[in-house]
Amino acid sequence: MSPQSYFEHMCPRIESGRRLLLPGELGCALSHLEIYKKVIESQHPALILEDDIKINSNNMNAVRDVIETIQNPDYINFAQYRHSFKKHELTKGIYVADTSSGFWGTAAYYISKNMAKYLLEQHSNHIQLADNWQEFFVHCPYAPFYAPLFIHHGIESQIGSREKPPQNPSLRGGIKLRILRLSMTFLATPRYILKIKKAKKIINRIK
Repeated sequence: MSPQSYFEHMCPRIESGRRLLLPGELGCALSHLEIYKKVIESQHPALILEDDIKINSNNMNAVRDVIETIQNPDYINFAQYRHSFKKHELTKGIYVADTSSGFWGTAAYYISKNMAKYLLEQHSNHIQLADNWQEFFVHCPYAPFYAPLFIHHGIESQIGSREKPPQNPSLRGGIKLRILRLSMTFLATPRYILKIKKAKKIINRIK
């Protein structure tokens, strides 16, 4: 990302009185926005996983069970952090999420097509942190659920706390993401092929 492109994204934030995003924060947000567009285009809900999330037949079966239990959910945070987002238990291992304080994280989450549209709207005036869930859910018409199935080590706060301040805004930022459609097929770019081939073998075993 060039310095010019970085500051073009940042100008609306500055005008809105928001702080500058670090290049990595911006890259992360842009990656998720591209996924939301693909979800809308595909007309399918999606499970979005950061690259370091390990999947296997057990946790993928558990994901499917959670989705079927809730019935047509719009948002589920599936990452297990040291901080809990549990508000009250819906059924064993599935919770209504507490979005009142410290609700963050994009390591593993599920969104519907409607939620993807809503999230794109939240970034329409100026780009935001990808995991600004606390603010996103203030007026959100969709219920947030939390089912901590995927372990994600070393994350203690929002995306911004994972980075040191950059020395140069032209540094490339972002994270590798995988999108798993509920129909159990992957949407992906070529650089994720190895990850996806391994994942497809797991998916095929649980079909």
